[in-house]
Amino acid sequence: MPYKFILVPLTIIIISQILKLVTDSIKGNFNLKSVLNSYGGMPSSHAALVASISTITAVQSGINSIPFAICLVFSILILRDATGLRMVTEKQSIAINKLIKQLPIDNQKNFALQTESVGHTYSEILAGIVLGVVLTWVLV
Repeated sequence: MPYKFILVPLTIIIISQILKLVTDSIKGNFNLKSVLNSYGGMPSSHAALVASISTITAVQSGINSIPFAICLVFSILILRDATGLRMVTEKQSIAINKLIKQLPIDNQKNFALQTESVGHTYSEILAGIVLGVVLTWVLV
């Protein structure tokens, strides 16, 4: 399949978003619009996507290849961002929202509340990686 480098990762990101919708529904947080436009959640779609691309590259080019090395480095950077930087952003959003809620009611409407769920937990990242690698092996 000549387009497997595009189709398989896209399929996996769609599956991971559907699974995120299911896990949110189980928690009682069903919101189709929110899942499609939000960050965070189980499993991590970012992790599933980069794991899929890295797996396809490893299968096609080998684990000792330059394309796989490049793919792996970028995957690690993306996963680091999904946990570290976004968790800092999440903490800042929580603090900003607390400050907004302390303002007088008339002034609160001048400030939009920030999205507080931005980052991924390590279990969400791990679930995304496992999903991406396993489904890529199945689909390739």
